[in-house]
Amino acid sequence: MNRPWLGELGPPKLHAALFVATVAVVVAACSGAQPPDIASAPSSAASGVDSGEATDLSPATVAYLKAWAANDVPTMVANSAPGSPARGYADYWGRVFDAGRQDTGSAQLTLGQRGAVLVYADATYRLTDVDTARAGLVTWTSRPGGPLADRIVAAPVARASVGGMAVTAHQQYVNTEQDLRVTLTVRRPAAGSAAALAAPRYAMRGGDDARASLGAQGRTGVVPLPSGRSSLLVSVPRATPGGRLTLVAYRSDGRRVGTVELDLPG
Repeated sequence: MNRPWLGELGPPKLHAALFVATVAVVVAACSGAQPPDIASAPSSAASGVDSGEATDLSPATVAYLKAWAANDVPTMVANSAPGSPARGYADYWGRVFDAGRQDTGSAQLTLGQRGAVLVYADATYRLTDVDTARAGLVTWTSRPGGPLADRIVAAPVARASVGGMAVTAHQQYVNTEQDLRVTLTVRRPAAGSAAALAAPRYAMRGGDDARASLGAQGRTGVVPLPSGRSSLLVSVPRATPGGRLTLVAYRSDGRRVGTVELDLPG
């Protein structure tokens, strides 16, 4: 459902002008309830929640949905079952926020008897087939979008090294527009030669290549990275998980110092 957008990939050079781009993104998440033994979210009055009718949804599900509508990732994590699609979706949004996604607001949440509706400024999403286990929310079906379990791959991680930098791919998520998002963590050593990273191409399992773009902290294309750990987000239009992502590392003067293909699980 909620869908961060990354701009088009810039040319592979690192002069100052090429570091400047914008990330325009859409929305995600609201506040919660107080289920026993499960972390709670803020009050429903601050969340824009309309109870509409009596709900059969579990306390964990209600807390998760309120937190989702308010961009409260820790409460989403606390109220989702470990290893579930719902947990993967919460972890995905946590990494998207770490990468510098810009919020444009929260959602109005309406709880139904066995489902819910999330209304954003530009779109409405209806959730059905909500599945909850003792440990928390498991999954749901969204219209538009379809079953969450079919649209997210949260494990295992994939790792590669390029230009002396260690790259880890975490979640892959197909949004309601059928665009693929991939969350990355990059560790750049202080003494390494590479100072920036790009992800220009993505090859799907069927062999089709797609143009990809990389973004973090308001930049897209070739993204300069500080020493230490950084979170980034890859955007691939009309793509499916489980392909090969091309990563290219550059020095601060724009010279290419490494290329690798990262095989993603799917």
